Amino acid sequence: MADPHDVSEAWRALGQQLAAYRKAAGHTQHSLAPRITGRSTIANTEVGRQHPDRAFWKRCDEVLDTDGALTAGYDQVAAIEQKYRRARGAAAFTTALTAAGTTLVTDTNGQPAGEADILVTVADGRGRHVQVSRRALLQAVPGSVVASLASAETAARSDTGGAS
Repeated sequence: MADPHDVSEAWRALGQQLAAYRKAAGHTQHSLAPRITGRSTIANTEVGRQHPDRAFWKRCDEVLDTDGALTAGYDQVAAIEQKYRRARGAAAFTTALTAAGTTLVTDTNGQPAGEADILVTVADGRGRHVQVSRRALLQAVPGSVVASLASAETAARSDTGGAS
């Protein structure tokens, strides 16, 4: 799993790659800036402090004639960052479910079980299994999922006359 350090290092490495291409093309930050953006953006990007969008990297490729190397690098960094954000979101979601008394069933590798996640909620000492598609689960607000499960449990009790 990617972590914040991996993401920062990837941005720094891409910035260093930009600096190397810029120098190889005979440009200073000042001479390159008018053709791309402001000088401070170039400087901050080269040290990994600023993370310009894909259009910036594409323009750098064109001006520095890098045959798409910087745009490809940007795509790789964006993938690392997306992987980190997904992992962070999944961890926060699992924490919220656990805090609400719901557990996410996983396989032996710690991955969600099967194509659908199976949620187990415990109400009044009883367990209940509910299958929810992964997409619906990740798009839902954790509290809404828990509330829906609780509503289903209440409805099930009233359908059986309150018998457990």
